[in-house]
Amino acid sequence: MTKAAVHAAEISGWTKFSVTAEDVRLLFFTDGKSHGGKVPVRTNSAGTIDEEGWLWKKVLGQAAPPMSTTLADRLHLRIEADSDPLFLVVAPSGAGKSFGAWQLGTRRHVDLLDATRSNKESLFSTWRRVVEEDKLDDALVLMRGETLASVGRPMLNSRKAIYHAWVLFCALTAMRAQCVGPSDWLFLQRHRVRRVHAGYVSALAAAEKHRLHYEALAELMKLDMLRGPYTVLVVDEATHALPHTHDPTFAPLQTTTTGRGAGAGRGAGAGAGAGSAADGVGRASHSGLLGCLLQAAKAIHRCTIAMGTSLPFARGTQVAKPRSDHPQWARSTHAPPMPYMAVNSFPHLSAGDCAEYIQFYADLLRVELDPDILSGVCQQLQGVCRCLAPSHCPTSHHDDCCRAPLVRALLHHAVCEEA
Repeated sequence: MTKAAVHAAEISGWTKFSVTAEDVRLLFFTDGKSHGGKVPVRTNSAGTIDEEGWLWKKVLGQAAPPMSTTLADRLHLRIEADSDPLFLVVAPSGAGKSFGAWQLGTRRHVDLLDATRSNKESLFSTWRRVVEEDKLDDALVLMRGETLASVGRPMLNSRKAIYHAWVLFCALTAMRAQCVGPSDWLFLQRHRVRRVHAGYVSALAAAEKHRLHYEALAELMKLDMLRGPYTVLVVDEATHALPHTHDPTFAPLQTTTTGRGAGAGRGAGAGAGAGSAADGVGRASHSGLLGCLLQAAKAIHRCTIAMGTSLPFARGTQVAKPRSDHPQWARSTHAPPMPYMAVNSFPHLSAGDCAEYIQFYADLLRVELDPDILSGVCQQLQGVCRCLAPSHCPTSHHDDCCRAPLVRALLHHAVCEEA
């Protein structure tokens, strides 16, 4: 299965994949709209500056404008110090969520999944489609002595979703191992999407061909835990992974994480999805596919970061904690604090940062700027930003809602138009 994945991804062999300066140049700096290759503009874009190009310039050790690493830093520290299996990153569009995850992926290994329904060929969409189609033989997820009647359909659906998530994780682990470092794996996922997708599809076909059983797959996952660097799972647009009309009915998290639990002598996660069918009668999981992904990742001691612009707080709690699937749990005063990233974890562009950023572009494009005027403009932008914040901010911390990418986009346009 793993051999099929790396072969289909075109990264098999002794030479590991590594992002090069030429890769970055061809992707971001060759189009005529990029001011002679000075600023990153993708060839298939309408001429909008793409900050991700600067991220890769920085990875390669080349000149780049100052970029806040606040979110990536906070996530890195929490992953190192906190044993919580899930962190929720909720903020408006333009707050830098995805960019922060990419920055995190340049310093530690990150597996990226985008749950948006607009991309039909993404890894997540393919995994979702496989789970919805439900073509996996029931016998492959039933334990010795179990029957469909004794387990129940919701529990079986949960096991199948976890089964397919593990196949996906195995494929990603195999492809990740063929990359030199975290940044190289990130570049492969972001900009060699077809190859990574082909690797997963091939691994899935191999699992089906050999009729790999749930418990055998759990043993493979245990091996994955013991080899290679610690990896974090990032689910972007995670709201789309919450319960949907086309999803199967999954068992509550409380029942799918009890019984023969992960690591209970039968392999990593061998009992994920185990338990009594009677425990979940009349109830279904409120966390949908996202909950299944969380269970699959938690069984192999992998942290999950779920990101979105409007991940409902109530549903967020139901994904975070097993008992929260119970309707009375959310109203309990003993419920533990939620794993949301605080507002101050997101980038906040100060007037000084603004001036430094504009000056970088001015120097790059040889535009003369009056330092006093530049400082005044940046101070005014701070005021405008704070006036706009209350209409966009989902919390009471309005002053922290001025996100760097929003202002940067305006500055990019002004500087480049003048040049």
